[in-house]
Amino acid sequence: MPQHPGMAPHPGMAPQPGMAQQPGMAPQPGTFIEDPATQRMRQMSLSDMSYINLMEHRSIFPKDEKLTCLPPLPPDLLTHNKYPEHFCSTLNVVPSSSTILNKLKVPFGLVIQPFKDLGEEVPIVTPPIPRCKVCRTYVNPYVQLNDGARRWKCNICARLNDMPADYFYGEDGRRVPFDIANRPELNSALVEYIAPSEYTTRPPQGAIYLYLIDVSIGAVQSGMVKMACKVLEEEIDSIPGDTRRSIGIICFSSKLHYFNLHKNSGQPQMLVVPDLEEPFIPTIDELIVNIKEEKQKIKDLLALIPTVFADSKDPDCAVGPVLKAAKELIFRFGGRLTLLMSRSPSLGEGTVKKRAESSKLEGLSLAPLDDFYKILALECTQKQVTVDLFLFPNDNIDVPTVSTISQFSSGSVYYYPQYHFEKNPVMAEKFISEFRHYVVRPVAFEAVLRIRCTSGVNIHSFFGNCFVRAHDLIALANVSPDVAFGVQISIDDNLHESKLAIFQSALLFTSAKGDRRIRVHTLALPISSDPQTIYNNLNIDASISLLAKMLSRSATPPLWVTPGKHCNMQ
Repeated sequence: MPQHPGMAPHPGMAPQPGMAQQPGMAPQPGTFIEDPATQRMRQMSLSDMSYINLMEHRSIFPKDEKLTCLPPLPPDLLTHNKYPEHFCSTLNVVPSSSTILNKLKVPFGLVIQPFKDLGEEVPIVTPPIPRCKVCRTYVNPYVQLNDGARRWKCNICARLNDMPADYFYGEDGRRVPFDIANRPELNSALVEYIAPSEYTTRPPQGAIYLYLIDVSIGAVQSGMVKMACKVLEEEIDSIPGDTRRSIGIICFSSKLHYFNLHKNSGQPQMLVVPDLEEPFIPTIDELIVNIKEEKQKIKDLLALIPTVFADSKDPDCAVGPVLKAAKELIFRFGGRLTLLMSRSPSLGEGTVKKRAESSKLEGLSLAPLDDFYKILALECTQKQVTVDLFLFPNDNIDVPTVSTISQFSSGSVYYYPQYHFEKNPVMAEKFISEFRHYVVRPVAFEAVLRIRCTSGVNIHSFFGNCFVRAHDLIALANVSPDVAFGVQISIDDNLHESKLAIFQSALLFTSAKGDRRIRVHTLALPISSDPQTIYNNLNIDASISLLAKMLSRSATPPLWVTPGKHCNMQ
């Protein structure tokens, strides 16, 4: 029987697309009711629409509109998590079994920004640090307190643990009343502990920043060299760190150009090294200097570099040799290498041939052509060195090959195709804005991130630029507030709906000011066996973020598919 316009559907009939509930009428069984957003879309016409230039308007959503999808928890539990967007799940209700998860056909995982810059809002907790004796989980607002808060039950492994005696006794040894309100770790899902000495393997090092600038003809003529030096000169005072922060600059083309900035050298002196097989490396005291002590000399050098190389006709780019020299220069201390380059490596180790000239990995257009940069990245990670890339290709840069230096050293890649400060002002403005933000943003060193899950749930894979040290642990030589990671989760055992699923991330890091800290973020989610409830609590933003990270990895075949080679990164 056909359905006539305006008639309510017959009971048992499937709802028809476009059928809406009439105003003032009670909903009938099977009636399709449009949500307000769909109604607004249906009422829009083409004349109501306008174009948006996303290069000019980066934030297209209203600032006062809260888009965060919150889990359906009681209000008293929701208040503990003030920053749900920085550690969230694709499913705000966890399936009670793997069978239900497989039927849903939706991704299940976590998205985390472990070092998101929150200013002074993160509660700071001093030792002692209450942790589970078995699974090493940190105490959190979702644990169960027993025996008048003298003991707490771990919500990961269910073991009973004793509260530290310091919770009940003051500095003078007298007993004080236990007040949960005065314990941030029992009220906030995000806290930061000041790490005691047992959490350090060596004294915190001063922040070291080493910039490697391409001065070949393409880099100079595009204006990249001039703009990069200008931004560094303007922001020299805002570079993060304490009084020990240091900086160095190396330029390269077909030769390596070192700059002696030592306090006894007077004006900056340039040392040119043409040997790329075994290049000479000066001492670190000559090339890397304290910013506070030698600020004017550094600014003079940055102003001088564009002039010195203004007439450069050198077309080559010795990327491999300059990276190895820089790594050897700071390997004892760790730090951050920033490489700015305008073309594919063409001289020395790490030279990359054009793909049309190479038959290696035929058919895998996004696969790295060799493992030179991956091996170098692993060496950098072991020495707590991160490599960030700024690419300015006017011809061709083999990004899949050179980007592995950042992928496995927890670095980032910035891409500016057809860059020219006059011919492409939009791209030039983009570089200046992003590079300025990059130079001054907070950074943490010598970091490791571990994620713990409630019993019955396990970590399947990590997605992001990092080195996976164990199934639940990744090593991060550097980490910035802009970095986010994806974590795919698997369900191994059936979960009880009466309990909460707990996920806890712990980032151990050294701040740019030399403080060793542990940032702990705990996420609690309800459990359900009802597919509709789970679907209704799908976090769209987190799902898209996780899927994008997963697709990014699948689009780039890993290096261990290279014929004749095998390297298991996990």
